[in-house]
Amino acid sequence: MSRVTLKEIAEKAGVSTMTVSRALRNQGRTSKETIDRIQQIAQELGYIPDPRISELMSHMRDRKKKPGAEPVIAYLSTEHRADQSPAFPAFFQGANQAATELGYKLDPLNFWDPSMSDARMSDILEARGIEGVLIPPTHLEVGSLNLTWSRLAAVAFGSTLIEPDLHRVLNDHYHNTLLALEQLEREGMKSVGILLGSDISKRLDYQVQSALHVYPNRTQTPMKVRVFFDEKPEDVTRAVQRQELEVLIGTGLTPPPYLDLGNIEWCCLLLNTRDKGIRGINIRADLAGEAALRFLAGQLLQRNLGVPTHPLQIMVKGEWSGDGSETTPPDGSRRSGGAAPAEQM
Repeated sequence: MSRVTLKEIAEKAGVSTMTVSRALRNQGRTSKETIDRIQQIAQELGYIPDPRISELMSHMRDRKKKPGAEPVIAYLSTEHRADQSPAFPAFFQGANQAATELGYKLDPLNFWDPSMSDARMSDILEARGIEGVLIPPTHLEVGSLNLTWSRLAAVAFGSTLIEPDLHRVLNDHYHNTLLALEQLEREGMKSVGILLGSDISKRLDYQVQSALHVYPNRTQTPMKVRVFFDEKPEDVTRAVQRQELEVLIGTGLTPPPYLDLGNIEWCCLLLNTRDKGIRGINIRADLAGEAALRFLAGQLLQRNLGVPTHPLQIMVKGEWSGDGSETTPPDGSRRSGGAAPAEQM
């Protein structure tokens, strides 16, 4: 027989699970009448507290009462100096918020400098007693990290880290590409181009090309989709000059410098929430960061250290952003179409 859950009690009582949790512990500002009613329903349903969950929640509450005593999770900053800004800040923002809620401190560590060897970083982590590590996307040429994995629980963002094969959180660029095409199709577009580069295609694990291969079989509409590559700029330049496209989709916030789109619309596959005034896919890197931190916290609490035998992947779907209400990101910057936004993968 399955264990009765707080959700089942909440549904029967017509309250939230948080209210049920507090009522069963005689805490919070809930009225005595409501507490008595919830406890009566719990008794009737045969609710038995799970000692593992009770222990975990007590542990988390104790952490929050002791500022400065939070266990540290390392965020390996692979793109630039961590004291300037963490690599992939949208990932970091989501992860940091979840870390605070769970009683951890998320600390960016410099791993961008070639002089910082894997062995040295392993020594730093051990000396600081850090067992949890989040790994943002690495440069393609890196491929592997040789940390002392037997002492660590780790979650990687994206697919650029080839070895070891860790638990990962990935943005679902396959779904996102289909979502963008379906949105443009609903708007009545007849001719759409997608501009990619070989490096960004690899970093996205060729998910965009996979979606483009499947898309024609999912629709009977006449919308034509053409793929162009930065390595052959003459092809997309010719199509633009001949006005053969209504929309061009890329991976940067703006078209590459060699393109003058005229009245052809530009959309981006790799938007973040802060990128306003540009239509395209908000990949929700903040949710990816949150998911990674919560997954890692679970691994730490279960003492699942070392390279996993069966690595798991969490796919985070993006959402279409098309209000166009603002024209520039809050910092006033504009990134060119040849380079991907910093918080991708």
